[in-house]
Amino acid sequence: MQHERIHWVDTLKGIGIILVILGHTPALNIKGYIFSFHMPLFFFISGYLFQTNKYPTFINFLNKKGKSLLIPYLAFSVISILANSVLSQAHIDIKPSLKAFFISTRNQIPFNEALWFLTCIFIVEVMFYLISRVCKYDWLKLVFAIVIYLVGFKLFNNKEPQLPWNIDSAMTYLLYFALGYVFKKWNITNLQFFKYASWFCLMITFVQIVRPDVFYIIINKLHISQNINIIFTTMISITAFITIAKSMSGSRHLKYLGQNSLSFFALHLAVGFPIILNIFAILNVNVGANATNIMGLIFVALTILLLIPVVKVLNTYFPIVLGNVEWKKKFKS
Repeated sequence: MQHERIHWVDTLKGIGIILVILGHTPALNIKGYIFSFHMPLFFFISGYLFQTNKYPTFINFLNKKGKSLLIPYLAFSVISILANSVLSQAHIDIKPSLKAFFISTRNQIPFNEALWFLTCIFIVEVMFYLISRVCKYDWLKLVFAIVIYLVGFKLFNNKEPQLPWNIDSAMTYLLYFALGYVFKKWNITNLQFFKYASWFCLMITFVQIVRPDVFYIIINKLHISQNINIIFTTMISITAFITIAKSMSGSRHLKYLGQNSLSFFALHLAVGFPIILNIFAILNVNVGANATNIMGLIFVALTILLLIPVVKVLNTYFPIVLGNVEWKKKFKS
């Protein structure tokens, strides 16, 4: 059971990273749908994989998470700054870049906007770990996450991200992390009810992609509050893609993307996109807002193919970039 669960989670992460790259691609007309749930999906997956008992003390927890999240944040920031200078021939202003690095506010990191996720998930995991140390029952952890979500929604909804390390965003994403956690703890994805609900979610997702106007007419007729609406529609999409991931859990290509999702996530904007854009510019190929969806999909496929050897080099020779600091011990032995 556990082995199968790991397979579909890797596949789901692989699908998720494709959605992230699709969402950032210059040409694609379903970005609105992708942006409605693709980041909550990654927080949900992180919560699903989270195990409080792996960290006996808070210091131990901070040490492990610092290695797995903050070292990659530093390393990929350096790589991104160098890539900007070489590939995009961008002038790097050191002072603003350092400020953006230390504050790490969502969508305000000029050398690589995607890196905000690493500091945000760090804050989310710290918050959930502290909640878990206080609350014995899983349902109570979820209640705490809901309360924090509602407070964050009230304070920061419809406002530009503004707090350091995305504390404002973390307050809302914490809920999806907690939902992922209880999905695992309560074995929800293997319940018969979930199987029936997932087919309903697949149909709703299909309507949302093909006829978003009809979907939102239906949602508006339900007369539910905005925050509940956001959670409801996001979880419909997450449930639908869990079902898709389970049905495609044998795909080695998706599992490879999922197992290396950190590298693809951190490098697609800073390394992949500039190279592909330069090649397309030489070939006089349009990938702007007026380009076709097919061209957008080709752009994504080429970006992934381009990054595969880069990911292999990182895995083989520079695992410390990915937060794997144990490689030194293996090398010495």
